[in-house]
Amino acid sequence: MEYFAAQYQGGSGALLDGGVLMTEEERSNVNELDEAAQSLALQVRSAFENSSQFGGMFIDRDAHRVVFLAVGEAVVMRRAVTAADKSGLAVVRSAKFSYTQLQQVGLELATARAGVLASQGVTVLATDVNERENVVEVSLREESERARGIVSSELPEGIVRFIGPVSMQSTGVNRLDAPPLAGGQRITRPAQQVGYITACTSAFAGYNSRQVATQTVREYFLITAGHCGGDATRPCSQSGDNPAQGAYPIGASDRNTYEGTTAADSQRIPIRAVDAAFVIRISSIRSNVVSTQQAASADVIGERVCMSGATSSEMERCGTLQSRNFTGGAGDGRTIVRQRTASWVALQGDSGGSVYNISQAKGVVFGNAVYGAGTPSEVVRGVYSHIGEVLTALGVVRVS
Repeated sequence: MEYFAAQYQGGSGALLDGGVLMTEEERSNVNELDEAAQSLALQVRSAFENSSQFGGMFIDRDAHRVVFLAVGEAVVMRRAVTAADKSGLAVVRSAKFSYTQLQQVGLELATARAGVLASQGVTVLATDVNERENVVEVSLREESERARGIVSSELPEGIVRFIGPVSMQSTGVNRLDAPPLAGGQRITRPAQQVGYITACTSAFAGYNSRQVATQTVREYFLITAGHCGGDATRPCSQSGDNPAQGAYPIGASDRNTYEGTTAADSQRIPIRAVDAAFVIRISSIRSNVVSTQQAASADVIGERVCMSGATSSEMERCGTLQSRNFTGGAGDGRTIVRQRTASWVALQGDSGGSVYNISQAKGVVFGNAVYGAGTPSEVVRGVYSHIGEVLTALGVVRVS
């Protein structure tokens, strides 16, 4: 994206934010909306998300508003929004379908109904809840009126919108870093083929605390994507693209949650306390300190999310949260659910990378969902597992 420096000259305090120039005022507006939205999500959405009154929630940056969607009169929810909205940024708009209804339809199409649909010659590749539009986006392998009709036949009118076939991308090679171990750094392990390596990215260092007599003892872990693999026979290291350059050993994973149907594509690798660094490496000269982690119920469509991956290296990739409920087949017999999608693009080898905003941890990179690949209408969305899902699945308490 190109912005001419002349737009921001004259001491306006321009900042580079994920490759886009922003004034201090623009950055302040982004932060104000994100903070207000997260506060409202914790207070209102967490109370109403499973209610038939709640249709969704998102940030409308053009209108500078946090939007709640209400089904029917929704008197109780509307009152709750008014009472919680200390910033004066929230508005309530009408919606046809509840968020739980959208969730259920999306999940059933991609899992429970997938076999029946397949027997009718229809393959559901992925589903995604679009809270802004109050619909379920459905990706089919067969782009035909017949296939769309079969899927829609037993559903409420207007609840689904069909989008192009989607493919998942999640592998690659990336750069060399040195310990201590932090987020955004290159993680490698020996591949099955001799002389080759499989490469991903570390997400965060995390820890658990336990009491031993009168002392608090911490156990430290490095977190990355589960699909990156690794076991006792092929432990992980930090190394260059060429294994002959040598490597700093990290160790073997002791828990991997990338199995069956999962909301957390993640694994943890026990590390020494001296090797744990609670920072995200964005480039060779820039890091962000991790001081907080986002609650699983606190993210809001439209909020700012950034990604640091080892392949992306010298470039912080920032964008906005697009959805909170992507479901799709990962191409290896596994199904990922409740994934988040963002407007940035991960490069090959960014899998396992850090998703964050400034000092707040938000997730672990899976890869990309690519709709309509190679066509003029191609759309790419970054996909990640939310940090709340990851830590719960891995049994890790904190990453800060």
